[in-house]
Amino acid sequence: MKLRILALPLLAAFFALTLGCEGGISEIVLDGFDQDKKVTDDSMLDDDADVSSDIERDQPDTDIDEPAPDIKQPDADVKPDPDIKDPDADVKPPDPDIKDPDADVEQPDTDVEEPDTDVEEPDTDVEDPDTDTEEPDTDVEEPDTDVEEPECEVDEDCEQEPLVCHEFICELGKCIEVPEENDTPCSDGNFCTSDDTCQYGECVSGPPVVCEDGDPCTVSRCVPTEGCIYDQIEGTHTCGQGECFREVPICIDGVPNECIPGEPEDEVCDGLDNDCNGVIDNGNPGGGEYCDSDLEGPCKPGTTACINGKVECLPDILPDLEVCDGIDNDCDGEVDNNTIDAGKPCRVPGKLGVCTTGKLMCINAMLECIQTVFPTAEVCDGLDNNCNGEVDEGDPESGLPCDTKLKGVCAEGLTACSGGKLGCTQVIFPTTEICDGLDNDCDGVTDPPNTSGCTNYLKDADGDGFGVAGDSMCLCAPSHPYTTTKVGDCCDSDAAVNPEATGWFTTPNACGNFDYDCNTKLDRQHTGAGSCRFFDWPLNFCERTEGWVGGEPECGRTGKWLTDCSLGFFTCSETTIERVQGCR
Repeated sequence: MKLRILALPLLAAFFALTLGCEGGISEIVLDGFDQDKKVTDDSMLDDDADVSSDIERDQPDTDIDEPAPDIKQPDADVKPDPDIKDPDADVKPPDPDIKDPDADVEQPDTDVEEPDTDVEEPDTDVEDPDTDTEEPDTDVEEPDTDVEEPECEVDEDCEQEPLVCHEFICELGKCIEVPEENDTPCSDGNFCTSDDTCQYGECVSGPPVVCEDGDPCTVSRCVPTEGCIYDQIEGTHTCGQGECFREVPICIDGVPNECIPGEPEDEVCDGLDNDCNGVIDNGNPGGGEYCDSDLEGPCKPGTTACINGKVECLPDILPDLEVCDGIDNDCDGEVDNNTIDAGKPCRVPGKLGVCTTGKLMCINAMLECIQTVFPTAEVCDGLDNNCNGEVDEGDPESGLPCDTKLKGVCAEGLTACSGGKLGCTQVIFPTTEICDGLDNDCDGVTDPPNTSGCTNYLKDADGDGFGVAGDSMCLCAPSHPYTTTKVGDCCDSDAAVNPEATGWFTTPNACGNFDYDCNTKLDRQHTGAGSCRFFDWPLNFCERTEGWVGGEPECGRTGKWLTDCSLGFFTCSETTIERVQGCR
């Protein structure tokens, strides 16, 4: 704490009044002063000097009782002069345990006798200090407001609630929170652990709680927020097998319940394990007796058998595939119907060519080959279609038009029978290309440029019917942009420009000039200078010359064009119009 030096006299006076005893300020040693030089007079202190809080005063001998606790304050009715500036409201009386200024401050002489503890308290009727007493300098700073009363004298004075595994102790008048000793019992808030202990200021969980009540009708579990919970078992358990199987509750009213299996019986054909041996319908109960099945023919006789809990009649002979043998092999009540051999291909004996083709049929319990293909006209297929013993005689299907898959005129061909297959034989071969609309050289291109008989077509990009001299292509027919034989176009990007152009134009063409008729000359639409000339003899009149006034404008520009002259008093007045100069 820092104290203004100038406040020391005031504090000294205050202590003298309140203590009611002789003495003044103890000798003080200040930082920055000669350690051998003691300050005993406040006149020796600098007004602006600060005493730092880190300056501590050595405590008096522990055997010397401090007088402060027994000393009472002046009567509450004693008031300072109203003109005296009161100390800060937060100023507290100096506490006996307050740390004194710097340790270098010398303590009172240990030989100085302490005031008699029996000294009477100051008379409560003591009059206020003389009002004429000169007030201390108004610049004197009040004692520091941070002087605090001690919090405690012993550990029991510290009533603050510490953290888990911590405690408060009293040290130098302050309650300080410190960790408890290791292995001190604590609680981690988990009911599922036990014997929790403090370790270095933290509560460490102990071993888990064993929740076991030895009751076979309960299931134990531990909930951290509740502890051990014992749930009643609600399930069932079973015993026995087959029809002896039983299922009963594990416990009834908290008492274990025994499961007793049923009594076995003789096995019958009902889909159940009557004798409780784990096998259903064992021993084929009700089987082995003669019976008639639902089938016909040789499959009619049968024997009973227990199947899927029912007694059924099984045929002694099972149905088989029907064959041509005069027997109902498939037991459907019909003989030799849909035999497995019927319909298979066969070769008809005594026939030629395709007429040998036949299929098997069951007739009177015998398989016979019946002809299915008969003579037809001969075709190019490598077969004897007319069944005369010769194949593809007479080159059948030959001489018909066909496509050779070649290009141009070479694609035309005729069919020919060879090796039982029709082929397309080429009959036209490549020749020199001519302008006839055909691909004579069979290269896939019809009438290309420079074909024999072609015409030179000029390029006409703008489509005005005139081409540019020197830019041509010899073609059998016009093809854009080579479409005209008329020459003379001087701007092939503008259709208005050609030798036959007759109009007048006020804007440049696409080539940036006014030569629309391609004559290499600039023809103007309106030419000549206009004027009005006055004559006063022998008669007053005006001579008019129609034309431009003030100079002829450039192509596309506007100028004044004289149209008439009006006779005035020895003058001629001009009449003009605005006109645009057209060109070509």
